[in-house]
Amino acid sequence: MARIDRPSLHGLSRETPGTENFRINIDHEISEAEARASKSEAIPFGETPEQRKREFQEALRKILRVGQDRDSSNKKIWTEALHLLDNPRVRVPNHKR
Repeated sequence: MARIDRPSLHGLSRETPGTENFRINIDHEISEAEARASKSEAIPFGETPEQRKREFQEALRKILRVGQDRDSSNKKIWTEALHLLDNPRVRVPNHKR
């Protein structure tokens, strides 16, 4: 199972809903964490960085769903992060970050 980078979750929690770059900042935090996850630890034989990234995204979704229920002060942030993970079409392309 992918290891979730706690500093990246802390970075998400500092975002402010309604600000101009809210979605872009959340997407950037997720992308940075995905990049770290795909390069972390020794990759088992046959596992690709893309598989590792998908495992990370699945683990992050679980944590964000729990956060939605437990942390009402950041519910909009967790909801937006889930929206971005579940809808890759709305993610910010790498060249615009």
